[in-house]
Amino acid sequence: MKHSIDTYRLYRSEAVFSHAVRIVVNMTETVDIAVLDSAVNAAIKRYPYFAVKVTVDADGGFRLSV
Repeated sequence: MKHSIDTYRLYRSEAVFSHAVRIVVNMTETVDIAVLDSAVNAAIKRYPYFAVKVTVDADGGFRLSV
């Protein structure tokens, strides 16, 4: 797979790249699930975009759906 620092594979096909920032976090301590669940729900309520599914339509464009 050819790639640059600015792109990563969004789908299994190597032909479709997303030009978005991807953040990877490696945790070293156990996560409190109740706190994480509360934080996720607060983030989705404030930023509904985090709760969408990205698909590729027949024309090759990205489609966002809930």
